[in-house]
Order: sequence, then C-alpha cells, then structure tokens
Amino acid sequence: MLKEVQDFLDHLQYDHGYSSKTGEDYRIDIEQFYHIIFEHGVDITDVDVGTIRNYLSQLLISGVSTRRSEERFSRNAETDIV
Repeated sequence: MLKEVQDFLDHLQYDHGYSSKTGEDYRIDIEQFYHIIFEHGVDITDVDVGTIRNYLSQLLISGVSTRRSEERFSRNAETDIV
C-alpha cells in the first residue's frame, strides 16, 4: 500500500475517529480505484472529479448497488478526496 494511502487512513481513524472497519472499507475502495485507473493507463496525478465520477458510474453499470456507490461518493466528498 502506498504510504500516502496509509497516512490518509490513519488520519481518518485517529484525527476523525473513524472505526477500523470504515478504514478497511476505504482501503478496499482506494485499492480498487487505483487498480482500475492503472489498468486504463491513467496517471494518479491526472485524476480529477470527472475521473472519480466516471469510476462511480461504471460501478453502478457493473451492478454495484446504488447505496454502495452513493456511500463511496459521499465518503469522498466528506473527506475532500475529490
């Protein structure tokens, strides 16, 4: 795992009081997202709001529940990832 990702997860847990379960959910989401952009040749520094929205739209198309996709987007908005 990238050091920056671990730092972010630590920040959520220790500075914002998120549970370890929530941190684990974030880790899984981030790793899945990173894997997808890597497969498509997108450099992490080129990721923007549109990239993230496109990814979340693709999750919906692929059958991820609307609630789960909304949770992912909501969490991103709450933590200023986007």
